[in-house]
Order: sequence, then C-alpha cells, then structure tokens
Amino acid sequence: MFATIAQIAGSPTSEINDSKSFQPLFTEPSKIRNFQYSELNNGTNNIWTISNGEYKLFVFANGNEEMYNLSLDPYEENDLLLGTLNTMQQTAKTELENELLEIRQ
Repeated sequence: MFATIAQIAGSPTSEINDSKSFQPLFTEPSKIRNFQYSELNNGTNNIWTISNGEYKLFVFANGNEEMYNLSLDPYEENDLLLGTLNTMQQTAKTELENELLEIRQ
C-alpha cells in the first residue's frame, strides 16, 4: 500500500522497499497479472496461496495442499485434491506450483 499511496501522491517511483504500487490497476483497462498470490504467517500458520483466476491452490507449511475450481466452486467448499484430478486440473496445479516456486525464490 505504501508505494501505491506514494505514487498517487506524486512520487515518480513505483516500488519502495518491499512495497509495489498497484496504482496502474486504477487506470489500466486490461488484465495486468496472470496470477494472484498471497501469504499468511501469523505465528501459528504459514500458508501460501496462488490463483490463476479459475483455480486456487493453497500450500501449507506442513506440506498439506488444497485446490479449488473458483469458476464452479467460488466459496471453496470442494477441495479437488480429495479426489483424482483430471488432465486440465493437473495442468493447472502444475502451473500454479511452478509460479508459486518462482515467486517464493
């Protein structure tokens, strides 16, 4: 948020320390990112989440994973990893895992 606020206030930089401005999202009509990433480390849980808009993958520090099809299951109630993934789902999982590894390096 810091870089976004600074850029809106007139700062010419779009990155300050570990903060990146998302000010272009307010003005860009097109999709800028192919993946959305978030993480949680609250002292009890470490969870990394990545989504491509259709599928969302959760990776927990203890090695557990969950995956959801957001188009068919927007409330994330049916973990696809409790069953057998079809080819499209497996491809999506591999892409999400690879992108997650790239981001976390």
